[in-house]
Amino acid sequence: MDISKIFKILLIPFIIIMFSGCSSKENKETFEQKMWQIYKDNGRLDKFNEIQEKYDGNKIILWLNAKEDHSWIVNHIIYWLSWILPDPPTVLAGAGVLAFIYGLAWWLGLVLTGGGILALLAYIGSLLGGIPGIPPAIMGIIYLGVLFEILINIFSVL
Repeated sequence: MDISKIFKILLIPFIIIMFSGCSSKENKETFEQKMWQIYKDNGRLDKFNEIQEKYDGNKIILWLNAKEDHSWIVNHIIYWLSWILPDPPTVLAGAGVLAFIYGLAWWLGLVLTGGGILALLAYIGSLLGGIPGIPPAIMGIIYLGVLFEILINIFSVL
């Protein structure tokens, strides 16, 4: 796929958000109240309170776990990223150029983080030698898995 096509696909939603902004309809219900109602409808108020307390009321995590639980790793990664970046619903409510810059930064951060992890796994796989036909990143995963298995066995004996 051509880079210009990808750029156009990503640019169109941001242009729409920049010019349309948020609706002018008055909404008397806050985001937290809406989420509380969704959790109540699903019979998960205890989970709502747990997430509110554990993740400091992070809006994305509340929204993501509204209907079903997601894994702790997903919730923690989003929580850690929200320390660095501002809350997306708050930024997107302002719309405009800031929303475009924020969306682009979020996308780049996630892509570069994933690429960095893949590069590290490939480096480990190529450093320790590989099996012909198996990509170095997969060998890095295998080597790390074996390493952690050995560590678990060592510490289970102690």
